[in-house]
Amino acid sequence: MDAVDVDGQALDSNIAAPVDSGARTAKLQTTEQPPPVVADTPSIKWKGVKEFARVLEPLTNLFGPVKEMTNLLVECVEKYELAEESKGEYDALHIRLDGIFEILNDSRSDRMSSRIEHLPSSLSAWYNSAEGIELKRRECTPGTRVNVLANLLDWARSGGGGVYWLNGMAGTGKTTIAYSVCADLDARQQLGGSFFCSRLREECRDVNLIIPSIAYQLARFSRPFQYALSKVLEKDPDVHGRQPHMQFDALIAKPILEVQHTLPEELIVVIDALDECDQKESTERMLDVLLSKSTNLPIMFIVSSRPEPQIRDQMTHERVKSRLVLHELDKGEVQADIDRYLREGLAQMNPSEAEITSLVERAGILFIYAATATGSDNRSEHGD
Repeated sequence: MDAVDVDGQALDSNIAAPVDSGARTAKLQTTEQPPPVVADTPSIKWKGVKEFARVLEPLTNLFGPVKEMTNLLVECVEKYELAEESKGEYDALHIRLDGIFEILNDSRSDRMSSRIEHLPSSLSAWYNSAEGIELKRRECTPGTRVNVLANLLDWARSGGGGVYWLNGMAGTGKTTIAYSVCADLDARQQLGGSFFCSRLREECRDVNLIIPSIAYQLARFSRPFQYALSKVLEKDPDVHGRQPHMQFDALIAKPILEVQHTLPEELIVVIDALDECDQKESTERMLDVLLSKSTNLPIMFIVSSRPEPQIRDQMTHERVKSRLVLHELDKGEVQADIDRYLREGLAQMNPSEAEITSLVERAGILFIYAATATGSDNRSEHGD
């Protein structure tokens, strides 16, 4: 006979009458067990809770509080499942947006690089360019020009700003000294750029390439500078063809001031053999811009040249506080360096002491003579 509830309605024969709690508990345990809770993921846990609520559902008509709690439990589970679905959609959207942002960033980087690459730049004028091998650019012989190099590098580390003029007549070794300074600064991550002029190469004697080339190298040195320079070139892609002061303002001063907090404290640019540029008037103007606009910038310049009138007249003591005149150095110190240079360069020939002494005396203060004696004479290396 079926059990009857208080209203006279028959209960499901599969459900025991509420005789006592112990019997009811036993019936629940033997009728259907909820699935085991597996601690894999939150969604699996909630599925177990929902299944448990389904098992309780037949009892909700017997106990009002059970029905209320079961409904609340099911509602919570459904909200969680909806949140889980939303989270899945969010995660998918997040991944998709990351991909889009990466594509956009790559595209922006490509546009930035394209603008920078369009700057006219002389790669041959870099101090360590491949063409420099043919021009016989190299560092000073170890143990030579020690005081000269120390003077230059001390100034570079001083953070004083402005321009340092390395002045010397032909044959005093300016280019070799400049190369050694570049190599040292490069190793310390302090070389912002270099431009080694040479009348032997067209792209190395065009003064109009100096500022764009330096800007290009600074962009390769500093990512923030590259971004700032790219914005300038986006607005005016032909600014490299303007007059020197406009070039300098747009390609160097403006972007470097914008990102100065990201740069090393001592950032140096080296321009060697400025006197070897063809355009004398343009060289004067470029040098004037350099002297007048570099003082308040977070970058310093080392300029080497012969004391040609168009350069010497601008390098006054009022405008250039730091200078070194190679042909005015102590002759004994210079000849000691030449002696060391000759001994290394002629080692395979095993010259006598008398021959070395004679060559040193003939050389005087000119490394160009010593270079000729060792067979490595090259105007770009020792002639300047």
